[in-house]
Amino acid sequence: MGAAEPKPELVAIDEVFRALKPRGLKPVAAFALAKDMHVDHLAAFRAVRVVFGLDIAAAKEAMLKADGIANSLEEYQAKLYEGLVLAERELAAELHR
Repeated sequence: MGAAEPKPELVAIDEVFRALKPRGLKPVAAFALAKDMHVDHLAAFRAVRVVFGLDIAAAKEAMLKADGIANSLEEYQAKLYEGLVLAERELAAELHR
């Protein structure tokens, strides 16, 4: 059985990123471009990792920056942690009523 064919969307955005990278395209701008082009987040994530040679954490951080969610992966994780602590407190308060 041969290798699976890449999905057309991934090939297309991958080609766009490869064409623009020599002109200075950076990972954060690549995610913003993919969003403007209505490309699926996962397809953009895979393409950014391949074209820019990023590991998962670096690609996730670039995506968070492009989406305006956080300036770093650490900041994002801290926000998640704060939300989990708050939810845990609220649940504990409800259970003790």
